[in-house]
Amino acid sequence: MKLNAVAGSLISCDLLVEIELNDNLTDNEIIIESPSIIQYGKKMKEITYEEIIRNGLKKFVRIKIVDKGALDYVLRARLQTAFNRIGKMMIVGENDE
Repeated sequence: MKLNAVAGSLISCDLLVEIELNDNLTDNEIIIESPSIIQYGKKMKEITYEEIIRNGLKKFVRIKIVDKGALDYVLRARLQTAFNRIGKMMIVGENDE
């Protein structure tokens, strides 16, 4: 099963989060594109892993973040929205089987 969810935008002071849930992944993968990757990349990865754990995912995900200067709380909100969308898709998918 492969599911994708997106949250956010590419306007200034925002970011776009794309989450892919794929049965073929063997580990979590985080890809960050940001003009401030050197300054904030480590913190963005920490927040992303915290949100993966907080959401209790039982499968591996690939997360791509395209940052346009967003603050920490925006990253958390966008991740939470994308995780919620993935969760809703999983519920629908289980009902289809």
